[in-house]
Amino acid sequence: YAWNGRVIVRGVYSKSGDNISSCYSSHSFSMSDVQPVQDGFGSGAKIKLANTEAGKPTLNQWYMFYPDQPFFFAQLEAVSDSAIATNYMAPVITNTTGGVDIGSYGDGRVLALPYDNDMWIRSQAVPINSEDTSYEVSAIYDNETREGLVVGSVKHDVWKTGIHFIGSNDRLNSLELFGGVSSAKTHDSQPHGSLSGTSLWSPQAFVGLYDDYRTGMEEYGKANAVITPPLSFSSAVPDAVPMGWNSWAAYADKLSYQDVLDTSDYIKQNLQDKGLSNDNTTYVNMDSYWDNLSDEQLADAVAHIRANGQKAGIYWGPFVYWGDNMSQKVEG
Repeated sequence: YAWNGRVIVRGVYSKSGDNISSCYSSHSFSMSDVQPVQDGFGSGAKIKLANTEAGKPTLNQWYMFYPDQPFFFAQLEAVSDSAIATNYMAPVITNTTGGVDIGSYGDGRVLALPYDNDMWIRSQAVPINSEDTSYEVSAIYDNETREGLVVGSVKHDVWKTGIHFIGSNDRLNSLELFGGVSSAKTHDSQPHGSLSGTSLWSPQAFVGLYDDYRTGMEEYGKANAVITPPLSFSSAVPDAVPMGWNSWAAYADKLSYQDVLDTSDYIKQNLQDKGLSNDNTTYVNMDSYWDNLSDEQLADAVAHIRANGQKAGIYWGPFVYWGDNMSQKVEG
């Protein structure tokens, strides 16, 4: 992969299950497979590199390029006449020594990001000369110049995506962006589920080089929103988001009736007209352990919140079971 003549990533191949594109006997490209693209990213072109081997599924490496963008998309398609199944598909892999080289070596870093914000797992900028796995997106960059490569998945409806890396000598010797990651950090104790069919698709990978990797991370976020636009919380105000207070961080399992009343009053008197609202709405939410309050106290607390011009919220999951009696019937 090169930008303006600078080769940044070398030795790239794709993999589906045990099938590796670079190990196939035939690799082809046809101008007839070049397709024009016109979408939310602009005008571009989509191309296919076909890898074939007798007795194995065809591995099509698809790329989408946009002349006005510093990023492109890469995706792997596995095609077979009969049904195939796999729980691992990687559109972008290199295991070449120094295969990822951003050409700047002041303070090499790689973002190792958690799958989500649960369980207090921190985002880390680990030294490039290390090994780790990031989830959904990562950046390989020099923390002095900020120049860096951003890679990640822009579709999240089928695969959990991992970005595994191994580095030394201020370069990466291995970079593997793959669908099918399963670990304690994805809250899984079982392997990732499998896809099956005659045409299987990997995650769609975003790959971009930026003078400032932080700009690249913003562009990655925007690319996700182009493909899957965020939901709106308000029809009247399209960009509105819920604003207010949630009890857990302050009170956890110690929430009381008086805490709810006092908090609602404090917000009303000090915060509500100073910005803690959106679309003229402020929420006061009782998280887990709201059942410390009696039914009568709950009704009174909600009435109090509403009288303060706020909306009351509660933590509720009708299909959540916290016990350990697995023979118990599901309610309803």
